[in-house]
Amino acid sequence: MPRSKSTTSSRPSTQPARDAAAIPSTWTDAARDGNGVGVTNINQIEDAALTVASYLCEAGGAPIVAANWINAIAAYNASVDDDNRVAKAANHHATVR
Repeated sequence: MPRSKSTTSSRPSTQPARDAAAIPSTWTDAARDGNGVGVTNINQIEDAALTVASYLCEAGGAPIVAANWINAIAAYNASVDDDNRVAKAANHHATVR
C-alpha cells in the first residue's frame, strides 16, 4: 500500500489527530512514527494519527467490538458529552462514501 507524502502543513485536516495526541502524557507515552522518518512529530498527521490509533487500541482493545471502542474513548476522555460527540463524528465518518 503506498504511503502518503509527509506534510508539515497546518491544514485544517490535520487538526483533529494532532489535537487528540497533544495531551503531553499521551504523546510522551504513546508517540509513534507514522511516516517512517525515524522521528515522532506531533505536527505530522501520520505520526499523530498513528499515535492516537495505537493509544486507543491499547486502552480499549480491538475497536471492532463496540464495548472496546467505547472503553477506548472513555479511557482517553472520561467526559460523557465528549464521548458522545466523538461517537457521533465517528459514526458519521464511517458512513461517508
